[in-house]
Amino acid sequence: MTNLKTSWRRWGWLTCLVPALPLMSMGFNSELVAQPATPVSNLRIAIGFTGVLVPYPQVSASSKVYAQPTSTMGGAIPLQGHYAIAAKDTLEARLAPAVTTRFKELGVPGAIIGVWAKGYQPWITTLGVSNLASGTPIKLNDKMRIGSITKTFTGTVFLQLVDEGKVSLDDPVSKYLPDVPNGKNITIRQIGTMSSGLFNYSDDTAFSKRMSVETNIFWKPQQLLEVSFRNKPDFLPGQKASYSNTNTILLGLIIEKLTGNPLQAEIHTRITEPLGMRQTTFATDGKMPNPHSQGYLYGTFSDPVVPEGTPPNNVTANNPSWGWAAGAMISTLDDLHRYAKPLATGKFLSKKTQAERLTWIKMGQAEYGFQIGNFGGAIGHTGAISGFQSFMGYLPEQDATVIVLTNLQYTWNPKQEGLEPANSLTQVIMAQLQKK
Repeated sequence: MTNLKTSWRRWGWLTCLVPALPLMSMGFNSELVAQPATPVSNLRIAIGFTGVLVPYPQVSASSKVYAQPTSTMGGAIPLQGHYAIAAKDTLEARLAPAVTTRFKELGVPGAIIGVWAKGYQPWITTLGVSNLASGTPIKLNDKMRIGSITKTFTGTVFLQLVDEGKVSLDDPVSKYLPDVPNGKNITIRQIGTMSSGLFNYSDDTAFSKRMSVETNIFWKPQQLLEVSFRNKPDFLPGQKASYSNTNTILLGLIIEKLTGNPLQAEIHTRITEPLGMRQTTFATDGKMPNPHSQGYLYGTFSDPVVPEGTPPNNVTANNPSWGWAAGAMISTLDDLHRYAKPLATGKFLSKKTQAERLTWIKMGQAEYGFQIGNFGGAIGHTGAISGFQSFMGYLPEQDATVIVLTNLQYTWNPKQEGLEPANSLTQVIMAQLQKK
């Protein structure tokens, strides 16, 4: 089994949710609570899976459910009346006790959670604080780094270029980037589905040690590829699938070559602007736009193991350029809610290309498509970078969306990295939603 010390650098993948069961027994009842007309708005794959969904104790919860007065999430207000006391079968009643209990068990500073399901009033809540030093409560509109959820944006733009006839999934990557090792035998499809075999640059020992010391270094995409290419490939192209940030960096560079524009400009023009995602940005340095949560990490990039009682480090200002096309974006709960369903249902692509995208490849115990994952029926992605960890998924059969944003990259563990907290909270949400 791969050493877990490399797992978090490999990806923001869902290491604690899969295998998760589809939400077939959610028992939605549209007569209970009407859905509002305007919605409130680095691992080898087999590592870290819990294997089973374990129900957590049902205890009373003190978390609040919030109503959002505007789609821009300019400020959240506690709901009053019958919303303040959960009915017997509401999302709050189902989720709040178990999620709050698990949140406390994980020791996460803060979390922002949104669950939208057909036939239910959305459950939107905040737990904990955005700043451990000041104790400032975390807010619904706090911006968070979303790590590898960025991959879905890069993949979407790339597939739009496929629809426009500017590139083919069967093209060899060497047609666009001739310096890729064995590039003439690696197709674009294999790059997008993590089956190229190219070494993941963030698994490189020297790279991770340097990242632990030079936290504000600016990495150019080509420098990241140089780190990857000095290592032997993990396997032959198409032989299997293994998560590698290198693949997404290549997609980003091809996008820029074909369009003549920076990747972030294409993402803005094609996705975030049309969807009104005004709080979503592509980071190029360690600065975060306000309001934002602080982000925390135990230990360092290369060694997250610390003695018990050691507080996590504030790594909010760490430069995320090492993630670039694979993980540099920042967003909010509201913006990701705008994006999750269109992403999963193919709003941006032709039916043929979306079908190609959702052709799943087994990756250990998970399934992966073209820069997108399938988590027990929830289509989306997870993310982990520089003090933040996130999950975004849409369930087509239930018309349900789950988004969890946390400001801790990994929970504390005395021997290895701990759990990815957003994924762990998502696991609880999925388990509770499946109860009859």
